[in-house]
Amino acid sequence: MNENEHLVNLFTKRMRELRIEKGKQENRELTQVAVSKELGIHVNTIRSYESNTLNQIPKIEQLMKIKNYYNVSYEYLLGETDIKSSNSNMQFICNETNLDEEDIKYLKTLNKDDELIFNLHTLIQSTKKHRNKKEDSN
Repeated sequence: MNENEHLVNLFTKRMRELRIEKGKQENRELTQVAVSKELGIHVNTIRSYESNTLNQIPKIEQLMKIKNYYNVSYEYLLGETDIKSSNSNMQFICNETNLDEEDIKYLKTLNKDDELIFNLHTLIQSTKKHRNKKEDSN
């Protein structure tokens, strides 16, 4: 399988997953017909986006509609990243920390006085001191 085929297959897989996930979030069965109506894209086109018969990535106008509808990034849709969020801060934090979006969202729910935040801070400070000692001894 060449790189283009891999990206197209990943796109079709993500399209199906995004539709199912959005349906679960909205407590409804989100059909391809419903997505078609909401996006203003013909249902056969939506079906092709979720099938193995797709042979190329959609045009930018349709990608923009899909990106906005599912609230994901172009990079996620096109297989360049596994980070769904279109928020550049979230992308940066995930890339720099190697934490996933769910981890970051969880951390954001914590109060600054939470014990977990204190423990994370302590761990980071301890790690920094340990690394500095190793660097000083070299």
